[in-house]
Amino acid sequence: MSSYYTIMLRYTTDSGEPCSPPPHITDRMAMAVDVLHEMGFGMDVVYGQCADKLFKQAEKEMNEE
Repeated sequence: MSSYYTIMLRYTTDSGEPCSPPPHITDRMAMAVDVLHEMGFGMDVVYGQCADKLFKQAEKEMNEE
């Protein structure tokens, strides 16, 4: 099984409810990925929602390394 360096971001409102990231954040992430691609790094950015259970599972697996 392949292992990848992974960064996960979770957005919430002050009330703790899930929300979409502000557009300026996604724009900056896209620019960073473009620059890193030019430097030879292969990166994927996936936008969407996942259950808190999945986020905690990924966090657990990343901390086991």
